[in-house]
Amino acid sequence: MGKLMKLIYLYTWYCSSITFYPKGIGCLTFLRELTNVIVRVDHNDANEFSLGDFETLIHLRGDVRVKLVGNVIDADEAIRANLWNKKSLNNIRINLDGDIKEEAVIKALKSPSELGIEFIGWWF
Repeated sequence: MGKLMKLIYLYTWYCSSITFYPKGIGCLTFLRELTNVIVRVDHNDANEFSLGDFETLIHLRGDVRVKLVGNVIDADEAIRANLWNKKSLNNIRINLDGDIKEEAVIKALKSPSELGIEFIGWWF
């Protein structure tokens, strides 16, 4: 991931065989668009990209599309993600995997009215 530090678009459409994304995505601080990425939400994993790793992705804009995996949302990870301060981010489209409930996601992300949260049932 180190050679991709200035990557600004990460699209992973039709990559259904991927079961997790590496922690290094959080180091791609120039990212503006992120699509179809699997995000661990139940803890800060040493190897997997987790919810709190959004903290460093300050240039995200437009819509982000993620699959949240885990059985519960770690509140500390949701706070660390700091999604409510990403002013150029319009929407987050979420596919849920596991036992996570939509209400729990909305409560954990504490999104401002400017950030739309949409739950989608399909995934590529």
